Amino acid sequence: MNEHDSSFFESFNARHLDPTAVAQSFVPSVHFDQLCGNYHSLLVGPRGSGKTTLLKMLQPKAIEAWTHTHAQKYRRKISYTGVFIPSDISWGAQIDALGYGKLSEENHRTLSIAAFTTHVLRCLTEAMLSRVLHNRNANNRPFRRAKLGNEDESNLVSEISNTWRITPSIPSLLSLK
Repeated sequence: MNEHDSSFFESFNARHLDPTAVAQSFVPSVHFDQLCGNYHSLLVGPRGSGKTTLLKMLQPKAIEAWTHTHAQKYRRKISYTGVFIPSDISWGAQIDALGYGKLSEENHRTLSIAAFTTHVLRCLTEAMLSRVLHNRNANNRPFRRAKLGNEDESNLVSEISNTWRITPSIPSLLSLK
């Protein structure tokens, strides 16, 4: 495969695309229909089979930007907020390289868990933000939006901050992120 082939195929890899970009060309399949149900799912398949595309489409940003003729049917069917937590082999290699072999096994493990936990919590916060921030794109269709007043947001951030043992500079979800 030459350089041009690689860049051609990379453009179709959802891993590198924003959820709204994925939504622009997404066509639902029987797999997406099954994934949208209100139950636990296990998604497996070979590399390049569309797993990332399906999962990215469950994010509020993607669902709101989706204009397919059946999009509204799926908006009604999905009763949860999708949180996409990207990871790949290179991410694991980066974690393994932490400390360049100078950390004890216990410290390396603690740092690895902390890095992954932080990654997950940031993705969770991003999903919360997508539910409460006003949509600036008039073409998008609101999906399961929540109204959160300043006081409620401050209380929510205070509770989350206590649980996560952090101190955001401002009691807002944006600051929490």
